[in-house]
Order: sequence, then structure tokens, then C-alpha cells
Amino acid sequence: MKKVLAYCIFCSTSLVFADVEVLRSADRPQLTEKPQTVGPGMFQLEGSALEYGYEKDGGYKRHNVDVLSLSAKYGLTNVLDIFTSFDVFRHFNPSNLQSKSGIGDVRLGAEYNIWGNRDYNSALSVVPFVKIPSNTHNYTNDAIEFGVKAPFTLELKDEFTFGAMIEVDIFEDVADADGYHFELVNSVSITKPLADPIAMYVEYYSRNTFEDDMPWASLLGVGAVYATGEKLLLDATMRVGLSEAAEDVRFIVGGSYRF
Repeated sequence: MKKVLAYCIFCSTSLVFADVEVLRSADRPQLTEKPQTVGPGMFQLEGSALEYGYEKDGGYKRHNVDVLSLSAKYGLTNVLDIFTSFDVFRHFNPSNLQSKSGIGDVRLGAEYNIWGNRDYNSALSVVPFVKIPSNTHNYTNDAIEFGVKAPFTLELKDEFTFGAMIEVDIFEDVADADGYHFELVNSVSITKPLADPIAMYVEYYSRNTFEDDMPWASLLGVGAVYATGEKLLLDATMRVGLSEAAEDVRFIVGGSYRF
């Protein structure tokens, strides 16, 4: 039994991150997504098993619990994926309002890799998407909303990887729900393998809304990724709000699997 356990540990710790198939195209755990696609005929499932968020502002407190926030990708060609994402269960518990629970919205989209899908040390893609309002109990709004992302990665010296993303969204107005406005997202991340098969990352994320009198939100994220094999990643993340409009703290555990 001891020999079997030692062998399993050796196989796990001898795994090199460069050999992990799912690593390059897994968008999580960062908010800064990856520009690489999964490959023709391949499925990739990503998601959070559990998320817990907390916010406090004076006498106001809010707890958020999300269970099984999932995303599924399918590779149509070497450079084109289609995907869908949805939230199986969400719970919102503010101190000054009645709590509510239900399913979230469905998002549909595609990712097209412009360059660097496999053979370069940099890569860029474009990711248009649409949100379909499928939430229950008025968890979010009932509007169809749109957006497009442009994620970028660059491999640096000493196994560091730099990631960046620009995103432009068209969202329904929060104040009166009678129109739409633009929102702009900027994010950067640095990832570094510590000791195979473990890597850590740090990320800065900012969302600026162009709706009148609405504040912008920024946060800092730190997390770790553990490769249990060539196709499976497990991850854990903590995000801390840097601006008043951002959630104070959020803890996330989940993973990615390719098949």
C-alpha cells in the first residue's frame, strides 16, 4: 500500500505544467481569459463548485453563495470554439432586503483565435457572447445583453506567463432599466509554476461603467492551480475588492476538465 501511495505521489508531482493539455485553454480561475482554443472535436468543462462572496458597507451586509457555475466549450476547428455557460444555483442574502435564490442566466458565445494558438509564445483571440435572461425570482434583469472580449497571453522568462484582456459590454441600465450603456473591462494577470504540478497567479481586474453616476469596480485576485493529470485542473481563488463598488471578498473553488 505504501508503495502504491508513493507511486501516485511521484506521478502527480512529476507532471510538468507544459504537458497539461487543458492548461493553455482553461479560462479559469482568473477573470482574465485565455486566447487558445480547445481543438477540433474536443469538449472542455469548467466551473466553480462553490463560491462565497461577502460585502459590508456601514450597516449593510450581503452574503452571496453560488453553486455549480459551469461553462462548456466545444472545438469546431483548430481556431474556433463555441461555448455556453450558466449558473445552476445562486443565493443572495442582503441585510436590508428579502433573500432570494434561483438559477442564473445562460450565456452563449464563440472564441476565434487570431494567432498563437499552439506554436508561438504569444496569442490573441476575440470572444463575442450574448446573455440570455433565464434567471428565476428576478435574480438579475430580464434583458438580453451583449459583449466582446479580446484575451491575450505572452510567455515570459523563467516560466512566467503574462495575460491581459479588454472587454466591451452593452448592458441594460441599472437605474431605470429603460436603456442600455457601455461597460469597459481591463484586466492583467501573472502566472508562475511553483513546483510541478502547482502554479499560482495574481490578477488585477477593473470594470468601468458608462452609465451616469454609477461607480467603477476593481479587485485583486490571487489563486492556485493544481494539475491532477494531463486533462484535469483543480483551483482555488480569493478576490478582494479595491474600490467601494466591488465586493469585499470572494472565495472560489472549482476546476477544468477536457475530454
